[in-house]
Amino acid sequence: MSARDDLLRACARGDELALQRAGWTPVWEALSSWWPKAFTSTDLRPYVALLVDEPPELILGALQDWTRTKSGQWRPKPAELAHLLRPEEQGATVNVGRGQGRHRSDAALAAVAAALAAGEEPCRCGHDNSRYRYDPRHVWRCRDCAGLEPGQVHAVEDNRATESATG
Repeated sequence: MSARDDLLRACARGDELALQRAGWTPVWEALSSWWPKAFTSTDLRPYVALLVDEPPELILGALQDWTRTKSGQWRPKPAELAHLLRPEEQGATVNVGRGQGRHRSDAALAAVAAALAAGEEPCRCGHDNSRYRYDPRHVWRCRDCAGLEPGQVHAVEDNRATESATG
């Protein structure tokens, strides 16, 4: 079993001796006594889970820094402490593809541009998303009039305007 698992079990049981052996007692005492809301060993579990690889002395230092700022009015969440302890990760982001479906991909917009060039028209039935169905190239068409979805048409027009302004 890992040290992390042992510490998490110690938190669940309220095993103060195990927490003390691991050096987490000062962190637990700070979290439980520096802010008014009650804080039990069970409440310590998320902190242990996220910060187990950090030396408890550094965590205590981060808590002290936290109390010196305006943020010190409330107990920090585990992620907020991790942010203090790992400032190099503050600018890091992970692109998980939010906000951009396949219908906005370059390939789909190229297919829309080709459809427009071939004389297809935008839908004029209304802008109700439930009305559109997409084809295998992710071009959205109205189920009633077979017109192109206006949002994709506008995206193609915006791309053309951007290309002509920069090109």
